[in-house]
Amino acid sequence: MIYVKRTADKRDSRLTRLLARIQADDGASYKPFDGAADLAGLLADDLAVLPTERFAGSVGRPAQALRRAALPVPPTQIVDRRAEAAVLGDLLGDPSVHLVTLIGSGGIGKTRLAIEVARRWTEAIRGGAESAWFVDLAPVRDPASWVEALAGALGLRPEGSSAALEPIIDLYAAERLAERGETDATVGRLARYLIGVVQTVRNDLQGPAYRAAAERLDRERDEIRSAIDWALKVDDAETVGWLLTPLLTYWWSRGLLPMTHDLAEKAAALPSAARLAPYASALLLGAQGMAMVVVGQTTEAEPLLAHTLKTATTLGNARLRAYALLGLGGALANRSAGEASERLDDAAEAFRGTGD
Repeated sequence: MIYVKRTADKRDSRLTRLLARIQADDGASYKPFDGAADLAGLLADDLAVLPTERFAGSVGRPAQALRRAALPVPPTQIVDRRAEAAVLGDLLGDPSVHLVTLIGSGGIGKTRLAIEVARRWTEAIRGGAESAWFVDLAPVRDPASWVEALAGALGLRPEGSSAALEPIIDLYAAERLAERGETDATVGRLARYLIGVVQTVRNDLQGPAYRAAAERLDRERDEIRSAIDWALKVDDAETVGWLLTPLLTYWWSRGLLPMTHDLAEKAAALPSAARLAPYASALLLGAQGMAMVVVGQTTEAEPLLAHTLKTATTLGNARLRAYALLGLGGALANRSAGEASERLDDAAEAFRGTGD
């Protein structure tokens, strides 16, 4: 905390410039004072509050809401900027605008202008101080710490780690998207992003890079499952196939192949499954067939995997061909041990060819 005297005789010019930068950018917490008595009162108040904040979490009580942080109060009036403030006010009042960003070089007063617009906003609409919050991200160096910064500005105290707050943020975001009718478009973008993640890590699900790739997928798994559920809801069998089959070894290692069986069955029953391109169809059938082998439906799995093998061979997709051979080896084990052994030998050779 920095205490700044409003008027000071013979203040060093370098100190004046430093204080001006602090006041313009709000990079540090500061309070203005007029004299010694005023400063003494501020110090007494802050010293009384600091121990409370330091030890509030150690008394074993459940998390409590804190008083919401007010907007910073600059020591001087804003100079001009009427036109810019008016433009920002119009943008904030436009229901089609969801994000307004101020850009410019450091020190030109972006933060000062934003605070002024926020102050006018809280005065102009019903709700007062509850309609705007100031979240200072300047001190945040670790991207994972933004949740704590947001919690502090909203008057929340996350316990233990940011993970405790994430479900609340997810629920809030889902409600806002539903209100705006943007759920499908947003989840669709998430699904495309996750398909990109799958395409990035699937090569690493082989050999020494497996552990790091699997740990990344562990972090993304809930989102992947949500994207699959959304794809089933909107009749998008292709997305289900892209998120299931390339991750077969991951689902297998996590004991989740029975789950993939249920999801693949639902996707195969979608009307869009009949319209898939050959490769996308082979992905989905491969996922369905492999999952069937795991749950013991080997007879039903055999034609699906045979079709996948044929398509993979035609398209020259070595990896999909290897998985199809592996699945067929499992599907044929009860009916023809000799043929199953041949398929498994072929699968082993195919996997060696892909470096897996």
